[in-house]
Amino acid sequence: MRFRTILFCISAAAATFPCVVLGLLQYSSAQNELAKEETNRKQISLYVSDRLDAKLESSLRLISVAAEYFKEERHQQEKLSRHLDELRRSAPEILNIHFDDAEGRSVAFSPRFNDRGEPNFGISHNGRDHWKGAGSSDVTVSGLVHAVGATRSDIVNITKSVYEGSEFLGLAVAALDLRELSDSVLKDLPDDKFRIAIFDRRGREIFSSSAKGTGAVNLTSSELKVVTKGASAISINGFLGILQPLSRSDWLVGVFSSETDRAGVYKKLIFNNLIVWLFTACTAILFGYAASVSVARAVEKLSKQMQAGRSLPDKSERVRSPKEIVQLQVLYSRMQKKLNEATERLSQLNRSLEDKVQAQVDVIHKQESMLRVVFSDISEGVVLLNREGGILFSNKAAKAVLSDRSLKLDEVIEAAIANPFGKIFREHEKVIYELRALKIDKDDLVVVLMRDATSEVQVDKLKDELIGVAAHELKTPLSCIRLEAEYLRNNSDRDALKSSAQALLDEADEMKSLISRWLDVARLESGSYMIHRELCLIKPLISKALKRFLRQDDFSCEVSISEEAKAAFIDKQAFLQILLNLFSNADRYRSAERPCRVSLHAERREDRLVITIADNGIGMERADCEKVFDRFYQCRMDSARRISGTGLGLFITKRLAELHEGTISVQSTPGVGSVFTIELPIFLKPGGDNDEQHQTDSPDY
Repeated sequence: MRFRTILFCISAAAATFPCVVLGLLQYSSAQNELAKEETNRKQISLYVSDRLDAKLESSLRLISVAAEYFKEERHQQEKLSRHLDELRRSAPEILNIHFDDAEGRSVAFSPRFNDRGEPNFGISHNGRDHWKGAGSSDVTVSGLVHAVGATRSDIVNITKSVYEGSEFLGLAVAALDLRELSDSVLKDLPDDKFRIAIFDRRGREIFSSSAKGTGAVNLTSSELKVVTKGASAISINGFLGILQPLSRSDWLVGVFSSETDRAGVYKKLIFNNLIVWLFTACTAILFGYAASVSVARAVEKLSKQMQAGRSLPDKSERVRSPKEIVQLQVLYSRMQKKLNEATERLSQLNRSLEDKVQAQVDVIHKQESMLRVVFSDISEGVVLLNREGGILFSNKAAKAVLSDRSLKLDEVIEAAIANPFGKIFREHEKVIYELRALKIDKDDLVVVLMRDATSEVQVDKLKDELIGVAAHELKTPLSCIRLEAEYLRNNSDRDALKSSAQALLDEADEMKSLISRWLDVARLESGSYMIHRELCLIKPLISKALKRFLRQDDFSCEVSISEEAKAAFIDKQAFLQILLNLFSNADRYRSAERPCRVSLHAERREDRLVITIADNGIGMERADCEKVFDRFYQCRMDSARRISGTGLGLFITKRLAELHEGTISVQSTPGVGSVFTIELPIFLKPGGDNDEQHQTDSPDY
């Protein structure tokens, strides 16, 4: 049903579109015809006005010629009459022409007799209309005159006063027949529907070529004002015309024709197009309905096949026509066959996938059981927690540790996540627990590993004490060795002995530096290392730290210090030790392919001094960055390059920064270089003293 509705709408639209286009074309054509008619009317008006002007000009010249005849031959009546006859025959629109003497009596007349056979000369014309303009030196044209003498027609008198010197001789008068004048003009027009109307200076109609006239009494003042400026269109009682003034008189001449009913033309156009549209639409709908019946039946058969999902239609579903639906059914049958085959393959694949998934699930369950057995029996505690901190799994060793209520597991997890590669120690009842937490980012899970590290911590403590004692005991013999080496270098005459003594001094200095580091570590671990913070300029300390390294040709350092970071409350020796360790680290881990370039920038951020030291060395991996501040840790190098050192420099640097209540961090890219960032407080805490000694706390495991 919806298909038919759409088909009917399409048919109606298909019928409407050409009808609308045809109507618009007809409307445009009608407008063009009306515009063409308007242009034609204007051209005809101009033509008629020019002809009337020419006729009137001819009549004026004729009366002027007649006036000359009258002046020269005024005493020869017969001769004057012959001249008047010749002049009248040359201008058919002149009804009569005559001469009046000074007393107003006609002395010559053409025609000589009126319609009743009475002579036209010897009659007194005093008081007649044409004597109203007597005495004027110019040719005058009167208004409309209804003749009562020689003729009974509506005429216009053209008068010329005749003088000889200053003596008034009389008048030369020509009666212009307006009807004959209009007929002579209109006879050249291709259509007889045009009419001429003449108006005087006051807008009154004085003549119309139509027997009924235009029906106008007069023109309005606004119409007169427009017409006197030139040609203008005007409508009078259903007549449309073009009015324009004549150049040789004060007449207004208009050419009128019946005004075209534009509204009627448009209504007729709309009505005709509406009939055509109705006929076309009905025809299209009928044809569309006839075509839709077969299409609807074919679509219904195809729909039944599609609902049943058959790849081949049965006898009742087979489409015979139209051809397009038949092709569609064939295509659908092929597609349905392929779809059935794909569905079967997909079912087989799904069954195979379910078997594999079940096998994987069985393997996972087996592995889970194995892992539970393994983790349950190991000596280290293992705890698996979810995002909310709930315990998902814990083995026997972990449960024993968790029974200690003083162990705050959430704090341990937060600290361990912040330092995933570090170890956290907690002591309870002389038992020291080592805990490590690893976050599984994908599942938001946390694994906590815990074990009893009491014996290891005690061994480390004994080792630190042993190192401290050994370092103290080595200082005295090392000083003696150094004095003997200096004596040999300064007093020996043998160059080889001097060279050996210098090498011995260098090794002694290196050993002295190592012992100093061991002692620093021992003091840091025991809590006896003290710093004295005072207000210092940092640039001299930086220059002092760089002095030993700048002696090398392939080592350079670019230093920049902002105005706000030139001074800070720091321990001079500790700060100098921090710089020496970082510069030494950059020098030792330099790239073999390029000179060592170091940049140091110091600035103030709020109330902290931030120092950034960047080098172009070999760099290190992210895992090394997390462990580089541990004791005795050194980055792994290839076998071709061995770098000496104890792995204590950065450990000491970090502890010295912490004694200043500051921090140190590193960012590194392998093959590019490393950037160390140190943040130290610029000022002492409120209530502090410049001479106050800051001592390390006891070790917190």
